[in-house]
Amino acid sequence: MELDVMSFVENSANPVVVKFGGEWCAPCKQVGAMLEDLKTKHYFDLLEVDVGTYASVANRFSVSTLPTLLVYRKGEPVKRFEGVVSAQTIERLLTA
Repeated sequence: MELDVMSFVENSANPVVVKFGGEWCAPCKQVGAMLEDLKTKHYFDLLEVDVGTYASVANRFSVSTLPTLLVYRKGEPVKRFEGVVSAQTIERLLTA
């Protein structure tokens, strides 16, 4: 099964955060928990991509650092983050 990230992004009425990570990645879990908390305060869709399961998708998006976050609004890329990022930084993008 292939994961169609862009179809998910383009068909969402909300901003989208795509998180590339792995089960074994502690910083990915930290960022994942932060994103789940932000979802209780802001409307956005979250797509989590496990790089172990979907290595071809990670390659297509040139993911070399975990976690990597891609933020989209109206199907267009807004920002890319590599490594741990603060909740405030993501929140500013979601409310801009």
